[in-house]
Amino acid sequence: MRKSHALCSAEPLSQPCGLPFAQSTGLCDPFRGALEPSAGRFAPSGGSRSAFLWRAAGEPEPKGSAAQFTDVIPGSYYEKAVAWAIGQGITKGTTEETFSPNDTVTRAQVVTFLHRAAGEPEAKEGAPAFADVAQSAYYCGAVRWAAGEGITAGVDATHFAPAAPCTRAQIVTFLYRAEK
Repeated sequence: MRKSHALCSAEPLSQPCGLPFAQSTGLCDPFRGALEPSAGRFAPSGGSRSAFLWRAAGEPEPKGSAAQFTDVIPGSYYEKAVAWAIGQGITKGTTEETFSPNDTVTRAQVVTFLHRAAGEPEAKEGAPAFADVAQSAYYCGAVRWAAGEGITAGVDATHFAPAAPCTRAQIVTFLYRAEK
């Protein structure tokens, strides 16, 4: 059984449990722009949300390109990651021409990316439901799956906080738990 980690809370952490995993697997190579400590937190920026998944997958060559997005900088550390994630159906742009790599990613978006990367499996019978996750929300199945797999325990026993920003620490912890 997986341990419950404080990382799913909104509390600032100086040494999150998922960070050693991320560093040892290259998910947070500081020379590739993915890890930038700020006031004791690791805040998502740039294309890091796609880069984390791409690196966890072994940095495969994308089948397509990210050229359709005017805001994905050619040669950036996240360009191939975005192209790969689009090609895998994990995410799509915020519009037909923009990806919005500098937008903050939410907890719902990250769990949805993981769910899609896993092939969109069904949630386990009896998987926890959270009061702030509507059954009609696009991320409902992903959140229930992640909770049932022990990837997240929510921010408390009854809340997931889907619209809350997902810190880099939370992202790498979700990845760590998904890999277990």
